[in-house]
Amino acid sequence: MVEEARRTGKSKTAVSALAQKEGFKGFSLFLFPSPETMARYPFLTYLWGIGSELVPYDTLHLFLCNVVPRLWELFTGENDKLGDEQPWVISKVVCDAIGHEMKVGRRTVPLNQAHSLRDISQHSGSYEAVDWLYFLLSVAEVVLADRIPEEYFNMFMLLFRAARLLFKPSFMTEGEIQEADMLIKRFCYAFYPHLYAGKADQLRDSRPTIVALLDVTANIPYCGPAWSFWHFPMERLLGTLPRLIRSRRFPYAALTTAVSSKNSAELVTCFAKAQVPQAWTDAMGKRIRRENQDPAGTFSISKEPKVDLLPSTRPAAELIGEELTRMTPVLRLEGASNVPE
Repeated sequence: MVEEARRTGKSKTAVSALAQKEGFKGFSLFLFPSPETMARYPFLTYLWGIGSELVPYDTLHLFLCNVVPRLWELFTGENDKLGDEQPWVISKVVCDAIGHEMKVGRRTVPLNQAHSLRDISQHSGSYEAVDWLYFLLSVAEVVLADRIPEEYFNMFMLLFRAARLLFKPSFMTEGEIQEADMLIKRFCYAFYPHLYAGKADQLRDSRPTIVALLDVTANIPYCGPAWSFWHFPMERLLGTLPRLIRSRRFPYAALTTAVSSKNSAELVTCFAKAQVPQAWTDAMGKRIRRENQDPAGTFSISKEPKVDLLPSTRPAAELIGEELTRMTPVLRLEGASNVPE
């Protein structure tokens, strides 16, 4: 609508008011190009006709690097863009209590997961996507229950349940896609009255990011499950490349040589272990280990795809006192019928 208003020659005031209402202020090269861009690049007409399916949102980045961190900032009043115009639904005392509970819980989970249980009241700014994923799927429901107003908690749980469907390591059925789409729409419907509330100063931070959620389920039929096209594996690969550059004078040549040597070594190792294991054993002086490398106590959830729960690095701590009390309403909310003492 904003782009159409510009094309039809409406006044700057009308276009600005419409942009504020819709949440977008500029043109998009791939989705809604400007008239100048369309005249300059006529060969991109076919791509513009495809629309939003052309550039799908990276679901993991959208949820865990944008939406969830922004929600936490809005809940706790830490968004430096909004000043005093913030909900402040989590007070400093409650935020500290949540952070303390998460920190105490570190000793009850495996070391890899314990990294994501840092005190969120102090370290939320340095949380990475994996930390927000653990918070969203494993922690938030417990630590937020009865600590924030019910309408905010219910809104957050809609996002939580949609993430459970979108981030599972397998394909999604048509029914699950429809359910995730319904949950996201209900979340957006609840978000605007309570958080955005039609305030112009909250537009830049809130509206475009939340609106993007509505395209997530539409992209799945075209691109596959959300985990199949997110960018984190490529980011991890790119993160290994700077260490391979040994020459500042000829960085590209050095990187090409290092990558070629690394891949050649991996190919030789893979071939030798698979095709001539005895020769490899004789050359290296040690046998090839083929048994399961999972640590003792690993619990397998599924074999295809392979999903395992790693054992705790420390003995499990008893859930008593306030922690047990806080768990009860969450179990009731989830409809759990078989609850151990």
